[in-house]
Amino acid sequence: MSPMGPKATLNEAWTNPPRRRLAGLARITDSQGKVLVLLSGRGRTWLLPGGMAIAGETAADAVRYQIRRKLRLHVEVGPAIAIDHVTANREDGAAEGINIVFECGELSAAQIASISLPPAREGREPEILKYTFMGHEELMENVPQWRRAMAAEAATVARVGIPYLEDGKPVSNRAA
Repeated sequence: MSPMGPKATLNEAWTNPPRRRLAGLARITDSQGKVLVLLSGRGRTWLLPGGMAIAGETAADAVRYQIRRKLRLHVEVGPAIAIDHVTANREDGAAEGINIVFECGELSAAQIASISLPPAREGREPEILKYTFMGHEELMENVPQWRRAMAAEAATVARVGIPYLEDGKPVSNRAA
């Protein structure tokens, strides 16, 4: 059965689409080609930087905003290099989602040294506990099973990627 009911018409799906999550994630590397990952304070898991888009925000905008907020860095969003459609989880109520990983380039030593993690809110765990750069083998050992394929793509993909369009136009590095 579809989320729209027994059988949604194209018009109904267009005007009243099913609930979905959208996230933008980043492949950011160091000079050795290792991939930046963040240790989440919520699940104590290593994840690619980025996060969920809010209503009206694109995946590329979410990457820019989340990296600026979580790491105090400005990144140039390049082509999409992996797209993951995540099915709905009836057990925990999570809506289906689309995760897009973007090539965001290599950080200089000075940029890496300038990374500043956000402080914990009063009475809460920090959102990000720490960051590091991992090669392919380390990613496969440390990233949760449900994220391994995406992390593997981020660790090994050529920087060419695939075009990511917003409203039919290539993403530019406009200010978020």
